[in-house]
Amino acid sequence: MSNLLKPVPEAEWHQLELSYQHLRKHTQKDQQRLMLSIHNYGLLEPIMVIAAATGHWVVIDGYLRIKAMQALKSDAIKITIWESSVAEALIHAYRNNQSRVWDYFEEACLLQELMSLHNYSQVELAQQLGKSKSWVSYRLQLLESLPDFIRDAMLQGYLSAWTASRVLVPFARANQDAAKRLLSYLVSHTHSTRELQEFYHHYLKSNNKVREQLLISPQLFFKALEFSKQNQRLQKDLSLSPQATWEEKLEEIGYRLDALQSMFHAVFYPQQNKEECAMLKKFWQKIFTQINTLNRRIYEPITFNPSSTPIASSGTKQA
Repeated sequence: MSNLLKPVPEAEWHQLELSYQHLRKHTQKDQQRLMLSIHNYGLLEPIMVIAAATGHWVVIDGYLRIKAMQALKSDAIKITIWESSVAEALIHAYRNNQSRVWDYFEEACLLQELMSLHNYSQVELAQQLGKSKSWVSYRLQLLESLPDFIRDAMLQGYLSAWTASRVLVPFARANQDAAKRLLSYLVSHTHSTRELQEFYHHYLKSNNKVREQLLISPQLFFKALEFSKQNQRLQKDLSLSPQATWEEKLEEIGYRLDALQSMFHAVFYPQQNKEECAMLKKFWQKIFTQINTLNRRIYEPITFNPSSTPIASSGTKQA
């Protein structure tokens, strides 16, 4: 389908045409992980380009690598030139993907690009990509009713494909303005898909006055939801002995610390903004102080405290 030429060592940023960056999502977390990898091991895979009529290079694959290298203050990036049409190069990049897995929203964007600008039929795309016709049809349907503001939010990593299809798209069908207001909140707040589903279902069951309050202050709903969950956990704790509750809570802390360990290199990385780094450390210091306070209490001599002593049952004799 195409002939690979000898890699060109590097291209400077002004030589690159970023015509297809809208096909892939580029989240801050993905960028930070890649920056750490490049800092430790260098750029392992050149970006893929084809020659443009302007004398520049059209980038086919490697947009996240470009963002990471630019953030690391690099002046250029390694490239590999493919001698083919844009459509053939895009298909090759998908079929021979060596980096992040394409999610079904990105696949839908690729299919739409190939059909609208390169005149492929659904049957031809199924053959070229090694997929079924129903696979192609399903992904194209994802974009049919997808408003531009939701699509942009997905590309920027604010929305997962699941949240968009199960919550924001139905929301937008019913009330596009309401969906936009919820999305503006989600740009700066993170919630699980389960929590967002509960918000959406509560919205559907509410009258107009309550719906307006939900959109004005979504955080109040999520705080109430968290309070309800905490209350449920408290009720569960009361059914256990103090010793069993202690062990269970420590196990929960252990799981959370393991999760923080796995996230460390995505959160702290070379050339990180000093203010951001200081804020993240401030959050940790607060927890660390609480751990140290409890640790001192555990290992210091225990004195008698009547208010914390379990009350004997009425059937127990007292000395």
